[in-house]
Amino acid sequence: MQYSTANIAQSTTVAVSDLESAFVQCEEWRGFAVVGDEVINLLSRTQDSAKEIHQRLTIMLDTIEQWVELMNNNNGEANNNLIKNVI
Repeated sequence: MQYSTANIAQSTTVAVSDLESAFVQCEEWRGFAVVGDEVINLLSRTQDSAKEIHQRLTIMLDTIEQWVELMNNNNGEANNNLIKNVI
């Protein structure tokens, strides 16, 4: 997951840099600047969404790990109780 977030961040940085270069070269093209601003906003929102998805997935994975640990502990206790009752 960190790899994907890093790729998105890197792609965003490259895209913004390319757009800034285009703005410097084409200042008289106001329509292009407006479109470029929208692209920058979209890239920013995409990056924010990717970060949020990553955070939520991390929380979910941590929760699942806790559940697995709890189930393993309960399974061990159940086996111990079963053995005590059989003996």
